[in-house]
Amino acid sequence: MFVLNPEILIMQEAENEPLPSHTYSDLSRAHPLQEAHAKCYLAGNARFSTYGHLPLESHMEFIDNSQVEFSQVEPSVGEPLEPCWEKSVGRSKHNYELCP
Repeated sequence: MFVLNPEILIMQEAENEPLPSHTYSDLSRAHPLQEAHAKCYLAGNARFSTYGHLPLESHMEFIDNSQVEFSQVEPSVGEPLEPCWEKSVGRSKHNYELCP
């Protein structure tokens, strides 16, 4: 059985809870995350960097050939403005067992 370290779970909750309407507010479900990546991270918007002593022309040719089927696209989503809290977030929704 796979058990996550409670420290990791608490840290993830501390990062996710303050911004509940943002893209990464719930990382426990893969499907919504995959949808967000499909909308926001587009191959046509990729940037490439090279460094060092490389044969630049062959690298650029490879990049051009691999990107030929993609065109630059504006992402269809943006991060919403988070409304101000009217009250404290309160206690955690989860219970964590202490490690012995």
